[in-house]
Amino acid sequence: MQRKGASGLTVAARKFAARLEQVFALFPRVKVLKASGLTILLVEENAHLAFATSDHAYVIADGRLFSEGAPADLRARREIRQAYLGL
Repeated sequence: MQRKGASGLTVAARKFAARLEQVFALFPRVKVLKASGLTILLVEENAHLAFATSDHAYVIADGRLFSEGAPADLRARREIRQAYLGL
């Protein structure tokens, strides 16, 4: 098994940080569009950010609809907190 060098980890960390910056830059814009009355279909892996922005959410697991509803209702479900919110 070949071990990744420190430079490989550094590149991966930089890519992850850049992706995170893009996501955090996008969400304020999404909120402005939402406030203007625009309907938005958002597909996002970060459940915390998606729930904070959404009025209604769909949780997909293994390619199938697992649950849907208001983000507050979804956050209240133990299995969603554990699997998607890390709580």
